[in-house]
Amino acid sequence: MVKNAVAVQEEFANAVALAGAFDDVDAGFGHVDSSDFIIPRLAVLGALSPQIEEGHAKYIEGAKSGMVADVSLGEVFQGPVHFLPVMREKVQIEWKPENQGGGIVARYDYDRIAELGLERNDKNQTLTKEGNEIISYVQLYGLNLSADNRWSFAAFKKSSLKVMRQFMTKATSIRMPNGRPAPLMYKTYLLTSFDDSGNGKKWKNWKIEDGPLTMDLPNAAEVLESAKALQRSIQAGTAKADTREDDDVRSDDVPF
Repeated sequence: MVKNAVAVQEEFANAVALAGAFDDVDAGFGHVDSSDFIIPRLAVLGALSPQIEEGHAKYIEGAKSGMVADVSLGEVFQGPVHFLPVMREKVQIEWKPENQGGGIVARYDYDRIAELGLERNDKNQTLTKEGNEIISYVQLYGLNLSADNRWSFAAFKKSSLKVMRQFMTKATSIRMPNGRPAPLMYKTYLLTSFDDSGNGKKWKNWKIEDGPLTMDLPNAAEVLESAKALQRSIQAGTAKADTREDDDVRSDDVPF
């Protein structure tokens, strides 16, 4: 039923009155510092992802292999995720072998492998003397425009690093009308997945396609302000990537 103008005005007035009822209360969040703020993670779900397994504690209703999900907040997206990249970060993470309990040992700056003088073995792994594997990651921070401009990040590792290299080659070649190189937040993209394969295996990998320019968005000013705020927060260290799900997000066991 279509609401008449009087009904709409009454609803608006009620909403304003309800919001005003909280003007004299404390926010109630307690002593909040930078450790309380995490940036949720977007991931491509694979056949081994617990998010698609009914009955699993991390199951997300409606999740299927190949979908992009916000695994921090338990949300899946039926179509492409409209994403505005803001900043790229390269890190290296040391993992304990599964037969020793698995899990993250430590996170390092990207030059950790060079510092330790480690080399890849015949399985394309970089191992410490303890047998832990050091994996290179690229974390791409930005706004999830499909979720009300939510601050988010996507992690690229192993086979998905080739996707990131292709993306960066394209992104760094873009020029603004004045001829200057465009910043990452100059243009939006659509995040989906594709069926990748190699060494006799198949898995879901990231796919990044072109979206509209940021300034062509209907809410461009709001989006750009949020993007700048995210960049400042990352640089200041007041917002951190949510890596709690690293153990649980699998797009299958990729061969490289």
